[in-house]
Amino acid sequence: MRFSLQVDQSLFTFGINYASIRTGAYRQFDLTNPYWDQGRCQFFAADSAFDIEKRFTYFLPQLNWKFTQSEKLVYQLYFGRHVILPKLRDVYMRRLEQNTLYYGGLFFPFPKGPNADPVKATDLSFLLEYDYSAAMNLQLAVFQRSSNSWLQSKYIQTQPLSSVTNYATLSNEGESRGRGFELNIKLQKQGIRFDGNYTFSSIKGSTSYPNSNVFDAQRENPLFNRDKQHNLEFNQRHRINAWLTLQATKDRGMFIHNSTLSLLYQFNSGHTFWQFDGSLGGITSPEYGSILSNASSRGRKNPFEITTPWIHKFDLMLQRRFAFGRFQPRIFLMGQNVLNRKNVEQVYWRTSNTANDGTFAAWEGLENIWINEYGTSLPDFYQKINIEHRQHYARLQGGDLFGHPREIRFGMALDFDR
Repeated sequence: MRFSLQVDQSLFTFGINYASIRTGAYRQFDLTNPYWDQGRCQFFAADSAFDIEKRFTYFLPQLNWKFTQSEKLVYQLYFGRHVILPKLRDVYMRRLEQNTLYYGGLFFPFPKGPNADPVKATDLSFLLEYDYSAAMNLQLAVFQRSSNSWLQSKYIQTQPLSSVTNYATLSNEGESRGRGFELNIKLQKQGIRFDGNYTFSSIKGSTSYPNSNVFDAQRENPLFNRDKQHNLEFNQRHRINAWLTLQATKDRGMFIHNSTLSLLYQFNSGHTFWQFDGSLGGITSPEYGSILSNASSRGRKNPFEITTPWIHKFDLMLQRRFAFGRFQPRIFLMGQNVLNRKNVEQVYWRTSNTANDGTFAAWEGLENIWINEYGTSLPDFYQKINIEHRQHYARLQGGDLFGHPREIRFGMALDFDR
């Protein structure tokens, strides 16, 4: 529901959104004494064993004030409440996961939260828009988003007579706050279009991801103060995006008319990263070394905040369109990361770099032990497979430390009107 009110140069817009959400997750009635039958799948249990029909209803207010000072200058102030459904992978738990978690004895790095509620957030922003000319538009926006129902790990102490051991789950007890500003510039003339954006942001919270604090949730003396907000791992303070399009119209030469060249430049100043020391765990082979990861049960200590290296990326696309009545075929050449820059997106937890995973430094003499067991070629193989190709990181953590390499594509597309 939404309505507007015009008062002189001000336009007030009021609205209320209604949201009704049911996750369908098998919610426990009592987290300290959860229902668990090792011999049966939870889906065949009596409906009375779970609260699967719980529904969340919200009335979410929104307010926007727009003030037109002149034909060139406009101000906008916005306030709104929003609700976000948790990722289904965070609330749905398979039978194997349930048995592993409730039986205990094994480290479960990715807790599930069937009892997690939707995440509520509050947005506040101020926008200044200025039309410098018919061809140029400038925008300056200041923004903030906050939430006090952020998903994070929580350790549950079960009742003495419960058949379930102590376990970790996800709850809505976290907090997050993102604030910053962005500057946009748009320029459009015949045959030329430019869009530029600079964003500064500071994102703090109690935990970066739902499982980021799974270790601290089980510690009496956590590494991170639970009452203090920290820089989150996906926080990128400075970001620049610049997009330039050059279009040759029909009055240009026959070799270039109806052609378009698009250039995209992207920059960010790296993201927050926490370096850790950690226990060695059971190193039985060189397959995984002793790297720390979100899936590793090795304990961590001495957190140290760093920022990953700057990232630069340059893409381009050249295309030409042909007209044949209703059909408009076009050929294109597209290049991603044209300069083939090796952008560092992640680093190793022990060393905060990509050249050394810290395995041999963590245990003096380990290299000699492995040489005696696997042969003198072991260091070269470890360097080639695990350091240069990062096989152990991909298998344990997933993904890669570096961004996408250069990729060139050539193709043809066909557009037509009905």
